[in-house]
Amino acid sequence: MRVFVSHASKDRAWTEWVAWHLRAAGYTVEVDLDWRRGDSFMAKMRQALQECDAMVALYSPAYFAEGSYALMELDAWLARPQREAGLVPLRVAECEVPHLYRPYLWSDLFGRDDTAAREVLLGAIPPLPAGATVRPRTPGEDAGPRVPGGALPAVWSVPARNPDFVGRDNLLISLRDRLAAGSRAVVQAIITSRHRAWAGVAEAIEVDIFTRQESITLL
Repeated sequence: MRVFVSHASKDRAWTEWVAWHLRAAGYTVEVDLDWRRGDSFMAKMRQALQECDAMVALYSPAYFAEGSYALMELDAWLARPQREAGLVPLRVAECEVPHLYRPYLWSDLFGRDDTAAREVLLGAIPPLPAGATVRPRTPGEDAGPRVPGGALPAVWSVPARNPDFVGRDNLLISLRDRLAAGSRAVVQAIITSRHRAWAGVAEAIEVDIFTRQESITLL
């Protein structure tokens, strides 16, 4: 069975998590993260909507934002002769679903641990064709990407994320791609302080970021 994953660019972490677990379970996944530079987005989207048996729509505030490509994908899927057949809406963040789409029941992935979220995902997706079964996990198997917002590693001393830090989504995605590919990256960081003596003072400095293996070697 071929599954198209429709998502907003800000929800990339969830998209990678969903795609990984669907592929691990035996589904063929179509997602724009795999499309090459120079490909026609509209042509690839049209092809995916024609060839896929199901579409997972990852609902979030960004998904329903005005001008969202993801919303175009959802509308195009519902405009098919089969209409909602094969549509799998899943919320990956707290959001208000527009009235037009409320008749199509959804499930929530967020707020769950990895195992529970995986069960919701595989329980919502149409079953594989007769004779094919969802492949269970095996002991020692790579668990794949950690569920976004899930339980943190046992050893974790990173401060909580600042909820007021917004924007720079494309920059952060680009940085993550380079690090995931094993490349080094240099970014600019703004160093500030809450101390009154430093009020209004900020200086941009270059920070060298190393891959995990390089960090282990250096340590």
